[in-house]
Amino acid sequence: MRPWMPKIVIQPSGREVPAEIGDSLLDLSKQHGLGIQYSCDGVPNCGTCRVVVLSGWELLSPIERKEEDLIGTSHWLTRRRLSCQARFIADGSVVLDVSEHDGFARRSEERRRVKVAKAERERLGIESKRQEARLHRLGGVSQGREFRTAETGHPSKSGLQIGARKLGEQHGT
Repeated sequence: MRPWMPKIVIQPSGREVPAEIGDSLLDLSKQHGLGIQYSCDGVPNCGTCRVVVLSGWELLSPIERKEEDLIGTSHWLTRRRLSCQARFIADGSVVLDVSEHDGFARRSEERRRVKVAKAERERLGIESKRQEARLHRLGGVSQGREFRTAETGHPSKSGLQIGARKLGEQHGT
């Protein structure tokens, strides 16, 4: 891995996302669930995906005429870019303020968590919420928060896995 690979730092959360030269900010948002709203899917003709670039402006592609028509010529003062048009052209960190998209980001992150949890339940063969709650209790996890387990003294990486193993030991399987 290169020491100065491109990455996005999302504010106000501080979340960091790796990138590659040529990646658009919107594509990275879609891949990593950053929650930037969009409606034209990068044409550009809507201006919905605008973000504020707090730092790293010089690491992004220059603004073209279509983008400037949508966000206005004050973009130099407001530091706004359309995430569908802004692409990485150099290594380094771009810090974005996506607080305009907060509600969308929360819903996007929640959908991502639900998908991950569903995949984990399927992988472990969990069939009901009741069974999942029992496994969470056995594994040292409650409602998605990690607790230190008595067994290791460290936060459990997967309370469901520990709970499933303990349940198997109780039933002699």
